[in-house]
Amino acid sequence: MNYLGIDCGMRKLHCVLLDENRQWLKHFIYTSKEKESLDASFLIAHNFQKDMEKLKTPMLALIETPIYLQNAHTSFGIAAVAFKAELVLQQLYVPILRVDNKRWKKWVVGKGNCTKLEIKEFVEKQWGENKETSIQDLCDAACLALYGIKLRGGQIKP
Repeated sequence: MNYLGIDCGMRKLHCVLLDENRQWLKHFIYTSKEKESLDASFLIAHNFQKDMEKLKTPMLALIETPIYLQNAHTSFGIAAVAFKAELVLQQLYVPILRVDNKRWKKWVVGKGNCTKLEIKEFVEKQWGENKETSIQDLCDAACLALYGIKLRGGQIKP
């Protein structure tokens, strides 16, 4: 079984695919320069669907629950991307688990209120320092995938 961690942003989607041995198999980055969040989310979903259709592997998708910010426009944009990513996965019969960011941070990194730097350092310990682990949203997606492995009984290296 493989685990797909998904981190959503207003005009972006970052995904990391891990196998059950914590091997980093692939990562995907989808971005859009569309000004309107709805247009951006449709473009991102289209590209995401094309890549997910090519993956012929059993997997569990773990998607971060959208954070609702004080800025309604940003909250709507993030939720639109998350919703469309879930819709694509549902159409492909991929099981999805929504995970609160404090929950995966606590289970994976060790504390629910950890900083971006602490997440990045944790990810670099797991996979080394490289161009992928320098991207914060990929670090978050990788941790979401690790959360799935932990739920299935795997142990995370200290």
